Amino acid sequence: MTTRLTTDDELIAYCANGSERVGTAITQGDPDVLTEVLTAVLGSRTAMLGTYATWTAHTMHFLAGRMNPEDLTPWMRFERDVVVSERNGLDRPRAERVLAMLADPEALAAELTELLRAARPDEARSRWHQIDAANLAAHQHRRDVLTSWWSDVYEAWGATGLSELMTELGNAPGWRDFLTSSLAAPIEEQVRDFAYILTVGNYGSASIAEHEDRFELRYNVCGSCGLQELAGRFDGPDGYARTTTELPGFDSGDPATTVYRTHQAMLHAVAAIDVAGQPYPVISCDGPGGRQGCRFTFFKGATPAEHFERVGRTRPAGS
Repeated sequence: MTTRLTTDDELIAYCANGSERVGTAITQGDPDVLTEVLTAVLGSRTAMLGTYATWTAHTMHFLAGRMNPEDLTPWMRFERDVVVSERNGLDRPRAERVLAMLADPEALAAELTELLRAARPDEARSRWHQIDAANLAAHQHRRDVLTSWWSDVYEAWGATGLSELMTELGNAPGWRDFLTSSLAAPIEEQVRDFAYILTVGNYGSASIAEHEDRFELRYNVCGSCGLQELAGRFDGPDGYARTTTELPGFDSGDPATTVYRTHQAMLHAVAAIDVAGQPYPVISCDGPGGRQGCRFTFFKGATPAEHFERVGRTRPAGS
C-alpha cells in the first residue's frame, strides 16, 4: 500500500459513538473537554432530528402538489403519532428532555459540566444516560413517522410516486449543499465526518479500514433502518412498506428493499451523481435493511463505473 492517510488509532477514534465519547470525557474529568464533546454530540443529534423533519416537510409539500385538502385529510391519522410515540418509548419525561436539548443545548451541556466541576461524575453519567435515552426515542419516533408517510406514498402511487418524492428531496438546497461541501473536503476528513454522523447522530456501530484505493466503513448495526428492521417495523402491526420493484435508481437493483432504504439509492447515488458527478458515498447493504451490516465506500480515485450503472447512470467521461 502507498503511504496511508490515516492510522489505525485514528480510524478507531472516528467510530466512537456518542455515549462512548461523553462517557470518556466524564471519566477524564476535564470540564472543558466535556463541554466540547457534549456540544458536538448534541449538535449531531439535533441535526439528525432536523433532517427527518425536513424530509417529512418535503413529503407534505409533495402531497400538497398532488392532492386537494379534502383528499389528504384521511392521511392525517391521529394514531400515527400516538402509536409511533408509544412504540418508541417517547413518554412525557423523555419528550421534555428532548425539548430542552432542542431549545438550549448549551444549557444542557452546562448542566452536566457543572456536575463534573462539583466532583459528581456519577450524577453526570446518570443525567447523560437519561438524555441519551430520550434522544434515541425521539430519533426513532421521527424516523418511523417519516417511514409511515413514505409507506403511504408508495402504496398510493408505487415506485414511480416515491421516486418522484425522492427526486424532490435530492434537489433540495440543503441536500445539494451537503453533497458539495462534503466532497470538497480531503477524503480522510470525509470519512471522519461521515462516521461521526453514522455513529453519533444516527446511533450506529461502525468500523473502518483503509485500503490502497478506498476507505471502507462497515456499519453494523445501522442506527436507522437496521434498528428499524430489528424492531419489526416492516412486519406485524406497523407494516411499513417493502418495495416490489426493480426500477433503476430506486432500489439499487434490490427489489426487496424498504421504503426507508430507497433514500440510499435516490439521494446518495442518483442525486449525488447528478449534483456532484459521483455517488456519495457508495452504499451497499449486505442484508435486509442493514441487519447484517452495510458498507460505505469512499474511493480515493475515480468511483468505478458499476456504481453509476446500477442506478441507471453513466460515469461522466474523464472522471
